Amino acid sequence: MRSRGPIALLVPAFCAGLVAAEASAQDGRADLGAPAEEHRKLDAMAGDWDVSLQFPVGPGKTGEGKASCEARWMLDGRFLRLEYASTFMGRPLTVLRYVGFDRHAGKFVETHFESAHTDVLWGTGSLSEDGKTLTCTGTHVDAKAGAPAKVRTVTTFQGPEAFRLEMTYLDAEGKDSKTIVLAHARKKERAEAPALYRVVLQVSDLGKAAEFYSTLLDVEGRKIRGGRHYFDCGPVILALLDTAEGGAQARPAPENVYFSVKDLEKVRERAAALGCLSKESVDGAPAGEIVKRPWGERSFYAVDPFGNKLCFVDGGTLFTGR
Repeated sequence: MRSRGPIALLVPAFCAGLVAAEASAQDGRADLGAPAEEHRKLDAMAGDWDVSLQFPVGPGKTGEGKASCEARWMLDGRFLRLEYASTFMGRPLTVLRYVGFDRHAGKFVETHFESAHTDVLWGTGSLSEDGKTLTCTGTHVDAKAGAPAKVRTVTTFQGPEAFRLEMTYLDAEGKDSKTIVLAHARKKERAEAPALYRVVLQVSDLGKAAEFYSTLLDVEGRKIRGGRHYFDCGPVILALLDTAEGGAQARPAPENVYFSVKDLEKVRERAAALGCLSKESVDGAPAGEIVKRPWGERSFYAVDPFGNKLCFVDGGTLFTGR
């Protein structure tokens, strides 16, 4: 007899659920598979949020951080999916939280998944009588202890514009061990920000500059009247301006111009061939070498023949401050 695979086992269970739902509807019983009033209580968490975090970093010490959260209903309003995006120790961190109401068990349910872990936080709970506090208890692996720990999550609804999530780990005696606090503030509607579309670098020899940047960027530029040469760098134009045509002396840009690239090693090879790698140092590391900087970016620095400073950054490591 051949063993039954996962799909063979799943199909009967799925069909049984549909049959049960149809039977419930026909005899007047409530369809426990459909969203109910309890699900609507969770609507207060739907939307886009700015999140302020507080977390313990040692005895009596608290660290702070920022995150963004997108909360959307899924599976036709059965579960609310909250996706948190942040950074931790210089690396991107994503946390997924799913919250719903199990009508069969009569309990709220939640699970948490993190991009930095393979374990799962899960819990069940109930809503306070005034409908303002959702409390769940469950288990999660305490990263410091490396062992399962009991966890209590308390979500406090603070009106349509804010809510607060407290995650408390309990010790072996059931006492509070550490608490992580996430304060949510609904994102405000903002006017569309102006888009930067052109950056100008002054040069004293347009032909030499055009050849240099064409080789370095591996991009075909185009000559524009008025002593200019344009290079399309994503949505922004890098414009070379020959000041000699107007009788002025070219002045280097006061700060680095930053480029995001997919293949940092290849760009550095071209820069090395052109002899334009920076000989300075950045935070104690050679600027002209590919180095992971203290703020998390992999980058190297260069200087064009006219003194303009350039920095090339691995596109997968960009630091944006968010």
